[in-house]
Amino acid sequence: MKIEGALKRGMRGAYVKRLQEELKNLGYYRGSIDGIFGPETEAAVKKFQKEKKLKEDGIVGSITAKAINDALAKVPKKQDPLDLAKRIFGMLEKVEDKLCDEQKEEFKKLKGELEKQLKASQFQENIKATREGTTAEGLRPKTAYGFFTDTDKFVALPCTGLKGKWVEIVLPDGTRAVVPVGDVGPWNGGGTRKEPTKFDDPYWKTNSRPQAESGTDKRGRKTNKAGIDISQKLWEQMGLDPKAGSTRVKWRFVDPPKDGQVEITKRDGTKIKHKNKGG
Repeated sequence: MKIEGALKRGMRGAYVKRLQEELKNLGYYRGSIDGIFGPETEAAVKKFQKEKKLKEDGIVGSITAKAINDALAKVPKKQDPLDLAKRIFGMLEKVEDKLCDEQKEEFKKLKGELEKQLKASQFQENIKATREGTTAEGLRPKTAYGFFTDTDKFVALPCTGLKGKWVEIVLPDGTRAVVPVGDVGPWNGGGTRKEPTKFDDPYWKTNSRPQAESGTDKRGRKTNKAGIDISQKLWEQMGLDPKAGSTRVKWRFVDPPKDGQVEITKRDGTKIKHKNKGG
């Protein structure tokens, strides 16, 4: 669907939402995709107009709309990696009968493993995030993975064995952070010393909603209805309300940064670097 003309500040709807999505794809818009033509959307349009040497009025008329569509036509379309993998394996399945039994078994294992990894690399959408450390501060100064609850910026996921993993977490307003997994949580029933993984909930692998969202764990005890925790310091640095206890986010696993530092990108493009003490 092409960008239509006659869009300006104060307007709402699907056409504005489409405009925001495409301006974000082109690197001009960093706000939330809410379908509201507000000051951020107007600023993005003006920035685009300035670079294209058009009249900088913040209005998407026919000339600006055509310029945006022309710019989009030059951007290579991104191939969904999971869809690409399915297409590749679909082609291989056509010749699977020519493989020996040992090769067929290996092919099946590789296919399953690749699909798991690709699913894990996709954004987990609309996940409830809660602040971590509000009840543990002063009692447990360190997390399960050795991060300090009073200084470090990290997230917690309800599954053991994630030490060394990093995630990208994105707020509704577009603020994002690349941080390590520093703890196990939110509370989803926990495990035992003999069976530490008994109540793990790797919902990103099973393509399901977090178990804790149901309100009770596998033992029937109440949970905090969340799928990810944000450390207190990260919560504050990302500009979240210090009085609020939860927010909605999307997140995905990413490669660790080469410098090992947490990076926060605010909605206005400002970047903040931070080196954790623990972990």
